[in-house]
Amino acid sequence: MSSKLSLGIFGSTGSIGTQTIEYVQSTDGLYSIDLLTAHDNYLLLDQQIELLKPKIVGISCKEGARY
Repeated sequence: MSSKLSLGIFGSTGSIGTQTIEYVQSTDGLYSIDLLTAHDNYLLLDQQIELLKPKIVGISCKEGARY
């Protein structure tokens, strides 16, 4: 298969979200993560943005939105 499968991860900074990102990274480029969302952990979300370069990002707390 030549094209990547696109994923969106809702709650990317939580336990299941971070485990999903670890799995995706172990698949040698099979997936691209195009969307990430988080509730309020904007510091971890920022790290994930730098690593994964998603097209769309969302955060629900206003402190993170200002960041």
